[in-house]
Amino acid sequence: MALLAAGGATAGANDVRSKLRSLTLFSRVDVFDVSAPVAPALSTLMQYDALLTWSSSNYGDPVGLGNVLADYVDQNRGVVQSVFSYDP
Repeated sequence: MALLAAGGATAGANDVRSKLRSLTLFSRVDVFDVSAPVAPALSTLMQYDALLTWSSSNYGDPVGLGNVLADYVDQNRGVVQSVFSYDP
């Protein structure tokens, strides 16, 4: 699983990561800071079966991130959107 966090949400990402790891449902849980002005590449995200995204401020590249998440879903993968992820 990949955690895509932006802004202050990145501070809590390691806590979420730790809790998800303790469930032993995922072989790996990695954190990506999507506050940067460049969204992760689809090829990078395809290494994960699911994504969880949230933010406490603007995403660095909201259009690019939205596009890559749509492409990810088009590949029959799952995206979970959480707190404030609907705010650009």
